[in-house]
Amino acid sequence: MVVKEEAPKIIREEIEYNETQELMLKWSIAYPYIRCIYCHGGVRSGKSLGLCKIAQIISQKFPMSKTLIARDTRVNLKNTTLKTFFGYDFFGRPVVMPQLYRERDYNKTEGYLKWLNGSETYFWGMENPDDISRVKSTEWSAILIEEADALDVAVIQFLLETRLSHPQGPHKMMLTSNTDTGHSDLYRLFYETHDLAKNPGEICDHCGIECEFRTIPSTTLGNEQNLPDNYVRRIKRMEFSDPRMYKVYVMGEFMEFTKKIFPEFDQNTHIVDIPASWVPPP
Repeated sequence: MVVKEEAPKIIREEIEYNETQELMLKWSIAYPYIRCIYCHGGVRSGKSLGLCKIAQIISQKFPMSKTLIARDTRVNLKNTTLKTFFGYDFFGRPVVMPQLYRERDYNKTEGYLKWLNGSETYFWGMENPDDISRVKSTEWSAILIEEADALDVAVIQFLLETRLSHPQGPHKMMLTSNTDTGHSDLYRLFYETHDLAKNPGEICDHCGIECEFRTIPSTTLGNEQNLPDNYVRRIKRMEFSDPRMYKVYVMGEFMEFTKKIFPEFDQNTHIVDIPASWVPPP
């Protein structure tokens, strides 16, 4: 009897990536000398979906690898990134391809996913010293942190320098955040310490070689094709109704601090006139 071999399974990706996500995927997978990537910008600009796809691709490309997806708290991770990882995009396309989703063992309680090729993906919060110690004591193939501004930069630097040491994997760190926290420590790390992060090919004074750090700005409108039409119309009106909020949350510009209480002061908005005869209740 002749046994006919089955054709190998072909896994076809259905999601169409925007420019930000394409750059995230390219730098995190195809460029070995890039060690840390910071993707920042507007809300709903596709940062989380790009980060989830990076984790899945690493797990498939590097058998037996160990990838961490972390955030400030596990509750926030569950309500945001996990819903993206196991959910669907705006057009109903699964973020985890069905062929891959069936080939996994997911322990929701432990925040642990194991693929058939032996790769592991962990979903952990970092809200207390024990959680941080658990992350810091593990060897990782890749570390992906959502809303990285909420963590101490010293923790991020420790993980970057010492914990990307698993035998398998690309040994990369990917960070995402919005830009509403101003010129934070994370901003200074990428735009001041590594001041050549945006100039590939040049020698970075801090790295001593071509800079191992990269930044990827993202905007909400750059992901317009993947958002509901009514949502896009609403955020575009913000350019005229609240220009400052539009710059920060839609265009992804970093917030500037001034010595004023409010960056823009408007008497009608920020002053409440109280009649002289008014007496506060007991």
